[in-house]
Amino acid sequence: MITVAGLISEIQQRIETYNTNDYPLHKRVVESYDLLDSRHHILAEDIVSPFAIPRQNLSAMDGYAIAKDSILSADSTIDIVGESQAGSPYSGDITAGQGVRIFTGAVVPDSCDTVIMQENTNFAAIKDRIDKSQPYAITLSQDAKHDDNIRKQGEEVETGEAVF
Repeated sequence: MITVAGLISEIQQRIETYNTNDYPLHKRVVESYDLLDSRHHILAEDIVSPFAIPRQNLSAMDGYAIAKDSILSADSTIDIVGESQAGSPYSGDITAGQGVRIFTGAVVPDSCDTVIMQENTNFAAIKDRIDKSQPYAITLSQDAKHDDNIRKQGEEVETGEAVF
């Protein structure tokens, strides 16, 4: 009687022989089908992604994108100089000690390396008395780490990566 491991080995060996000697891929006919008509067929070659997913660094939540080299410890003050929304990214300059209001799915400006959740700032206490069309300051209520809350470009799929 053959064991399960022995059976698996025999099947794998037969598949290898079939694909290498009996019916190698280069002898097979390649046909093109629409996606919905492609059931019960196999791919003749890998399908690779022509771009990274996500395509840019994106905010994973609502909050503040903070400039590189900013101090990220509790009680630090950050000057908010603009806003980045999905479909309407911030395009100005941002330097250390500054940031922009950002929403989930919005592009993180190139000069920023951290997104701080709005719940980890004093925003709830000041939101009714600030004019968001003008720069304003927030204070961090707890320490933050660089690269927090950012979906990095290509973190799901890199350009040229096989997806099928």
